[in-house]
Formats: sequence, structure tokens, C-alpha cells
Amino acid sequence: EGFVFIGDITAAIITITRGPTTRVIADASAWRTIAVMVAAAVAEGTAAVAAAVLAAADNSAKADFNGAPASAGRVAA
Repeated sequence: EGFVFIGDITAAIITITRGPTTRVIADASAWRTIAVMVAAAVAEGTAAVAAAVLAAADNSAKADFNGAPASAGRVAA
């Protein structure tokens, strides 16, 4: 019975720690995609498009920080 309890605790810890790790990986991937989009827009000489992409990304990040449960505990930039 004690081993089952320890197994349950271990599973809970893995589940709790996996969420933020997955979120960090997803955030990094999204920012890489945004960086590529901005670079492409600048290369085409469309600074307005680059600014719009950055503004959209900034708004998305703010909304994510303020509304997503996975963002609990993050430090505001």
C-alpha cells in the first residue's frame, strides 16, 4: 500500500512539472516562428508588416500571460 502511494505522488509530480516544461518549449517555438516572419517582412522592405507581426505577438504574449492557467508563476517582463 505504501508503494502505491509513493507511485501516485511520483506520477502527480511528473504531471505537474511536465506542463510548464511543455509550455516553455511551445513558447520558444512560437517566438522562432515569429522571428522568421519578421525577418521575411523586413527583407521584403515591408516594415509595416514587421511592426504588425510584432504587435500581434506582443498582444498574444500579454493575453497568454494574463489569462492562461499555465502562466501562473511567471514573472512579468
